[in-house]
Amino acid sequence: MAAAIVLGLVSLGAASAPGGPAGQEQNPAVGAPAAPAGALSLVTQSAFVRATENFILCVRVDGVTDPSQVELAVTTYARIENRTNFLRTIEGKNLRSSLDVRRFPLERVQVGVCGTGSFLLSVPPPARASAGVYPVRVELRRADDTAVISSFVTHLVYVPTLPVTQPINVAVVLPVHDTPALQPGGARHLRRLTDLGALAGALESVPDVPIVLDPTPETLEAMATSDPGKEALASLRNAVRNRQLLAGPYVPVDLPALLGAQLTDEASAQLTAGSDVMAQRFLAEGQRPDPRTWVVRDPVDQESLTDLRGRGFDRVVLPPANLSPLRDSVDAANRARPFTVEARPGSRQTAFEADADLTAHFVDGGDEVLHAHQLLADLAFIYFEVPNEPTGGRGVVAVAPRTWHPTSAFLRALLLGMRGNPVVNAVTLDALFTTVPAAVDRRKPIQRTLVPSPRSTAYPARAVKAARLSERPAFRSIAMSLERRRRAARITCCWIRRR
Repeated sequence: MAAAIVLGLVSLGAASAPGGPAGQEQNPAVGAPAAPAGALSLVTQSAFVRATENFILCVRVDGVTDPSQVELAVTTYARIENRTNFLRTIEGKNLRSSLDVRRFPLERVQVGVCGTGSFLLSVPPPARASAGVYPVRVELRRADDTAVISSFVTHLVYVPTLPVTQPINVAVVLPVHDTPALQPGGARHLRRLTDLGALAGALESVPDVPIVLDPTPETLEAMATSDPGKEALASLRNAVRNRQLLAGPYVPVDLPALLGAQLTDEASAQLTAGSDVMAQRFLAEGQRPDPRTWVVRDPVDQESLTDLRGRGFDRVVLPPANLSPLRDSVDAANRARPFTVEARPGSRQTAFEADADLTAHFVDGGDEVLHAHQLLADLAFIYFEVPNEPTGGRGVVAVAPRTWHPTSAFLRALLLGMRGNPVVNAVTLDALFTTVPAAVDRRKPIQRTLVPSPRSTAYPARAVKAARLSERPAFRSIAMSLERRRRAARITCCWIRRR
């Protein structure tokens, strides 16, 4: 439901009425005051609210020249009853009945508490509110007629009763990725160094919240070749302590196409080189990346999943498109638990499904802090579907796409919002697979069928083998990345230098 997640700052400024012949605009009267304008964004907010506490919001108001002409309004709506409605509330739909409205003349609001241009709002939960997630619309309005100038919808997570004995466990998987940096002439060029620096800085600034890092080893190696890259790499190296680091190929590959072209040795070389680079660039001496857990981002089929199982990857995270649907009889508790997937007879792996709606919160642009708090509220709602689940807990996986551009604002809001959160417990994938009980349906373990990815253009096996035979002594392997764009295959060769 990506369309439900992509939010900008909604500007609903009053439009001028057409006048004069043929719809020509009429000039405003000389000396008439200009209609107030402005833009509203979220600086920070309470990730959750306990009994007797107020909901704290810090907002930024830009473009207002006369504070006496505008006001801030905070409207709390009825508690959300299902997740589909939650996702619709993000875009201002399905808000149901209003429970409470608070109006704040802008000129009377405390300024600067959360930074330059910020305004602090404190709102009590609705009277007689029970535990749950409540949509909250924040509006910048004209003071004279309450016409909305700018607005957004966030959420109040109300947790009046403690303790919470079984919070929802969430493993957040963040890529450390750039497009292939190695150029044909041998130079390396990182296109997303700003993104990588933001990721590293945010993770280092909040080191105590568990996160799963899914790095592209070629990106790590490229970071080590420039001073800005080395600085970001050092921050990432500090941030990886006590966090899970996944193993993977040197560059993303289409494993089914590689195996289909009888290039099993090249697949092995990719994985070995990737593990070596991560150990050298990222980890302390003697450490290795996790050899058991594979997050599926690229095409997969029965043969490639079986191949991974043979290499020791007995735990996988799969996108919904690669899994048969669950039966309607499976309850909410067991939909957030691991299951078995059998690619070939006798080749079984324990799996979690990557939650597509959680992934959809990782969007570029707009109000980054708001996006992070909408993700936190979504996780809280999953908890409230089965609060304090009595049979062993539940867990979900939020996988950020490789194409996502991380920002410090989003990541810090997310990490700080999970720190000490009574209903959302950040964990590693290792902890998720270890502690959350297996899913059952009608007292039987759930087994799901792998749905293979659509077939992609085959790798040119002869060209790859010929390149390997003719490679210069300074190089030891060839890594190939195949992308399908507009129905055309493009092959990018990245040489892995001998160390």
